[in-house]
Amino acid sequence: TNNQKQAEQIIRDAQSEARRSVDDLNKQQYDITKKNEEMKKQFEVYKAKMEALLISQLEMLQDDSKEKEEF
Repeated sequence: TNNQKQAEQIIRDAQSEARRSVDDLNKQQYDITKKNEEMKKQFEVYKAKMEALLISQLEMLQDDSKEKEEF
């Protein structure tokens, strides 16, 4: 019957829309995960640079202290 065909079409449309929504959500999740991993990498680089800076500053302070002791 016509009502049954309309109902079946509505169900097919809803299923198709649900698949598109799931696909969109999966893409968003992938993008967020990718950005999160990139931020983690950037933070590790930042930490390494900060550590190197702090070590060099500590070495400068230690060298300065040694020079003062020599006077």
